[in-house]
Amino acid sequence: MTLESCKIPADQQDAVRSSSAARPADGLNRVFDFLSGMFKYVIHAPPVWIPLALLVSATIIFWVTDIDLQLSRPFYISGGSYMESNSNWPLRSAQPWKSLNNYGVYPAMIIGAGGLLVFVISLFWSKLRAGRDAGLFFALMLALGPGLLINGIFKPYWGRPRPNDTIPLGGQRAFLPVGDIGISDGASFPSGHASMGFYLMAPGFVFYRRRPRLAAAFFILGLAGGTIMGLARIVGGSHFASDVVWSAGIVYFTGLALSAVFRFGVKDSGFRIQGSESN
Repeated sequence: MTLESCKIPADQQDAVRSSSAARPADGLNRVFDFLSGMFKYVIHAPPVWIPLALLVSATIIFWVTDIDLQLSRPFYISGGSYMESNSNWPLRSAQPWKSLNNYGVYPAMIIGAGGLLVFVISLFWSKLRAGRDAGLFFALMLALGPGLLINGIFKPYWGRPRPNDTIPLGGQRAFLPVGDIGISDGASFPSGHASMGFYLMAPGFVFYRRRPRLAAAFFILGLAGGTIMGLARIVGGSHFASDVVWSAGIVYFTGLALSAVFRFGVKDSGFRIQGSESN
């Protein structure tokens, strides 16, 4: 075989060069199509602008008024010891609030852990393949919303004192309106317990396009669960009402952002994880 016989014809060389040059463009086009699909899904997904407007409006009201203190004050009894919060906040140890504080987070943990289990098993057992994306979605929404954003970032670093730590409610620290960042080790903003209740809306994002009535039921369940959990924290002096409202917003928009990636109910979503197809 001679060197000349190994040479690629000129027309084939041009085709190879054209194909190589087109690869980056094709990659960029795929990324653009994926991001464009995410944007279109969000616009047609569970409402964006109404929840955002409600969150912004509520924040302004909380910030310009003392409604946070007014909503917490009925549950506070002056004259107790600052070191013994139960004496100032008697409902903290009363039922059903005590049980909600102790056990109310478990339903969300079960859904998130169950979703992760389904996802892992589905990689090796094809009979669970249909639930793979939903399982991963449940696990990620719990990990990113109540987990990373609320308990991992905002609570430890925002520095808002809890109600039972503020001077107007028997504490020793200044009250900070929602939106103001403190310098203390306060962990009031936002409410972690309430976020676990609001997380119960997670299946609503999965069923929104295919079974809208079922999705609406889960959104209502999540709002009810988070509100009840938030009330349990308010009556015990652990959180302000605005902390609960922001927990709802963070959990909701975390789910909305993730649903834009998965695009449940949309063909060719562009986000699929392949696994073993063994039975």
